[in-house]
Amino acid sequence: MKKPLVASILVGVLVVLGLPIGPTPLRAQGEKPVPIGMAKTFFADLPPVIISLVKAPFADLMKTATGLKGELHTDCDAFTLADQLDKGTMQLGVFHGHELAWVRKKHPDIKPLLLAINKYRDVSSYVIVHKDCTAKGIADLRGKKIDLPLGTKQQCRVFLEHHCADNNQSDWRKFFGAALHSQSIVAALDDVARKQTDAVVVDHIAFELYKYERGPVYENKLRVLAKSEQFPPVAIAYKEGAIQPDVLKKINDGLRKANEFEGGKDLMLLWQIEAFESVPPSFEKMLTDTNKRYPSPAR
Repeated sequence: MKKPLVASILVGVLVVLGLPIGPTPLRAQGEKPVPIGMAKTFFADLPPVIISLVKAPFADLMKTATGLKGELHTDCDAFTLADQLDKGTMQLGVFHGHELAWVRKKHPDIKPLLLAINKYRDVSSYVIVHKDCTAKGIADLRGKKIDLPLGTKQQCRVFLEHHCADNNQSDWRKFFGAALHSQSIVAALDDVARKQTDAVVVDHIAFELYKYERGPVYENKLRVLAKSEQFPPVAIAYKEGAIQPDVLKKINDGLRKANEFEGGKDLMLLWQIEAFESVPPSFEKMLTDTNKRYPSPAR
C-alpha cells in the first residue's frame, strides 16, 4: 500500500517541475539535481533493496524525459525532512498529513501546497474484529492477537498506538498478546473471519476494497470495532518564501493537471490517488485538531 503513493508522487514531481511526461529536448547535463524529500514512513515495510529499486527509476525517468537530474531522498523521518526544507537542502517535501501537523509546531513557515486525495476522500482507520467478538472497544483487546499486515498505512499505526498506550502500558506492542504481520490485508481480514486472529487494523481504501471483493465474508463474519477520526491527507509542502510565486503557481497548476498527461491518469488511478488538489481553508483546523488528538512523539 506504500507503492501507490510513491508512484503517484513521482508522476507529480515531473509536473511540479513544469515538465511533461514525455520526450523533450535535452538540456545541459551539468545542472544541479533537484532534491525532493519523502518521509521514510512511506516505506515502513519495504527492505532497503526495494527502496533502492524505487529510487533508481525516478532518476532515470527524470533524465530520459527532461535531461534534468532528479534526486529522491527517502532516508529521513518527517522531522529531519522539515529541518532540511528549512535549511534549503530540500526544495519539496512529501509528508503524511499528521506528520505535517507535527513538524509545523517547530516550522510554521512550512506550508502545504497541494493535497493527494484518494477516491473516497477519506483518510481514516478501522479496527476490525469477528462478529462474535465481545469487545466493545480497543481497550478490550488487551492481551489479544492484532494483525498489522504488510502495507499498513501510517495513520493506522498512529491510531492504534494512541489507543493502546495508557498508564498501565506505554508500549502498544506489549498491550497485545501478539502483533502479527500478514503478507496482505486480505489475508489478515480472512484470518479474523476464521477466528485465527482477534483483530486487524486497516485504512479506508483497504476496508472498502475488501467489502467489494469479499462482501459476503465481511457481512457475515466481520464488524468494525473502532473507527478513527479523519486524518489529514498526504501533503506536498515547501518552505514559505523559498520558492518564487511564479514557480509556485507553475507547481500548483502542473500538479492539478497531472492526470491529464499521457500515462499520468492511469498511474494515479493504479496507485490510488484520485487527484492533487488545492489546500482548503479547513485544512489548518484539521492539522490543529490532529495535534490535539495525536500529539507529536518525542524525537
